[in-house]
Amino acid sequence: MFGMKRTFQFDDAYQNIPMFWEEFFTKGYGKEICGCFGVCIEESAKEKTFTYMIADLYDGKQEIRDEFTLYEIPKGEWAIFTAKGPLPKSLQDVNTKIWSEWVPNSREYEVAGGYNIEMYTEGDTKASDYISEIWVPVRKTNS
Repeated sequence: MFGMKRTFQFDDAYQNIPMFWEEFFTKGYGKEICGCFGVCIEESAKEKTFTYMIADLYDGKQEIRDEFTLYEIPKGEWAIFTAKGPLPKSLQDVNTKIWSEWVPNSREYEVAGGYNIEMYTEGDTKASDYISEIWVPVRKTNS
């Protein structure tokens, strides 16, 4: 994937990431990166910050300007969670449930990487029937 990244605090990310998206499109970066994905990259669980990247798939042919970054997502299994409704609330609600309910209570799977992906579909992101997804890398537990 390639895109524009920024570091965020966990405590205020729900407020600041939507502002990052707005700034991204206001400055015209959407002409080069349509923003099909939001990639959350957590380098260390001990930190209070994480990197967030507004991204697209990289086909190896695009020129990567200095403002943009490449990030390789390894192949693997994914748990996919669907959010229905206007952004950012619908996606944030699902994200909260994933990390506060699904992850701590899943006996069959555990998180397999320090990243996750938000996938955005075409359409009106403010519509009540808008669909987006959160993809979390997983692996089967030994239990």
